[in-house]
Amino acid sequence: MAHCCALKHNKFLIEFEAVCKTDSETALGSDILKKIQQSLYQSFKYFSNIGHIYNQIYALTILLETFELTNNKIKKGEVIRALNSYVERYNNPELKRKIDFTISGGTFANYMLEKIEKIKQIEKEVQQMRAELILLDKKEKNKKYPIKNCNVIHVFPAGYFQIPKNKRRKCFEILKINREVENRLNWFFNEGIIPVINSYSIEIISEGYGEGNLEYKGIESYRNMSRIRKAFFENKFYKTNIEF
Repeated sequence: MAHCCALKHNKFLIEFEAVCKTDSETALGSDILKKIQQSLYQSFKYFSNIGHIYNQIYALTILLETFELTNNKIKKGEVIRALNSYVERYNNPELKRKIDFTISGGTFANYMLEKIEKIKQIEKEVQQMRAELILLDKKEKNKKYPIKNCNVIHVFPAGYFQIPKNKRRKCFEILKINREVENRLNWFFNEGIIPVINSYSIEIISEGYGEGNLEYKGIESYRNMSRIRKAFFENKFYKTNIEF
């Protein structure tokens, strides 16, 4: 009974550690993790002695998670080989399915690690896009671009941009808007009114701010805003300062 409680307690601690790794390198510390591993080895030995297969595999699974969290590839390999030995030893399709799932990344710890890595990649991508946008702003800063024969559009949140009247079609292509929105923008342009487009919207279906910053749906919204901003620059639709 004590070892069953120890397994559940250690499982809780390891899942806690996995969740905390989203904000820090480790929450429990290396010493506590080593004690957890020692406890798991003891539980595994106990259940091996009494022949309780399910709890043997459960102990090994939690142990695998500890080595995933500490990135100990050697020990992780040892546990995987131990788990595979149960597949070879017992002709049990259900047991094989569970072990194969665990080994192929089905643990909670591995799920959290993959999630953390994805978050890091997204953060890196956002930082790169932000740096590129800042560079574009610097290139355009303090430069006086002619506004003759141009319309102005507010691409929220990137800013105001000059669109040559003979390049409206290209502007619409970059924005990826439908014919109804095109007609709306053309009316605004012809009336000398500055239209607004929310570039955070993945699919722009109307003129206006929409829900403003609430239109932001994560990395895809930032990618869309960045794509539009860079395409405008490449087509010489430069940012302009509007004073009201």
